[in-house]
Amino acid sequence: QALYGRLFILGVLGLSAAIFMYVKFFSSLWKNSKVKQIPHRVAESSNDRFAILENAEPIVINEEEFSILHISNEQMQKVSAIYVIPGGGSSPDHGYPEWTKRRVAAAHKHYEKNHKDKDTAIFLALSAGSLNSANTLLNDKRIRFECQFTIQHLLQLGVPRRIIFGDTFSWDTVTNGLTLRMLVEGVQEYRAQDTHNFDVVPVETPAPGTSGTTLAEAPASATRTVLKDLTLEVFISDFHADRVRESFQWILNLTPAVRSVKLHINVVNSIGIQWPNPLDYIH
Repeated sequence: QALYGRLFILGVLGLSAAIFMYVKFFSSLWKNSKVKQIPHRVAESSNDRFAILENAEPIVINEEEFSILHISNEQMQKVSAIYVIPGGGSSPDHGYPEWTKRRVAAAHKHYEKNHKDKDTAIFLALSAGSLNSANTLLNDKRIRFECQFTIQHLLQLGVPRRIIFGDTFSWDTVTNGLTLRMLVEGVQEYRAQDTHNFDVVPVETPAPGTSGTTLAEAPASATRTVLKDLTLEVFISDFHADRVRESFQWILNLTPAVRSVKLHINVVNSIGIQWPNPLDYIH
């Protein structure tokens, strides 16, 4: 028993050390990243917007179409909006729950109205899976990632493959936010290479006589260029919206904060959904 006790303690210490190194590694990436400085606006966040939607249309699950897709670098410079669809765990029947279908359908409806055929938007299908429910398997026993259901649904709705990005990194809401941040930072770097993505705005100066500033030091005609806002259209179910909003805002504002972004939380209702019994997942 003493031996087992020591092994248990060593295991706990090893796990704690691994978690510490994991956090330290990502912290060092943010602190030491040598990304060129781009003039930005301060990040903004709107109030929640509600995407009212009834039951989504059923989709046909075809295992041959389950591929993780990546967008081209050339596409990035034109992007003004990212549609973000978090995964929703698994359902006991075929792994694609009704609440996630509704998120996809609502995001697609918004895309059709505002960005279709304009090459100005991309989709981020989040989540490798959930720690709360096991992934389903393909016939050859490979894991079926959550984002693959979202990707296939978007394809069946007519969204081009070249503007869909799949995430096989994140397993919870916090790592969902980290994945979003990494994509946003990359997109902003490419957008900054195109002068059409900048606005000329007046320089904000203190009122005369304040902060030691004189009129001579702050001419009225002074201007500066700032990167236009990148809109993040997040589509999330009502029961999960608060956690997603708080997590994403926190992660986007970690030092150095992501700038020139607007975070829109589009809340999709879950009215009428029949919730599964946890025992249904046990086979």
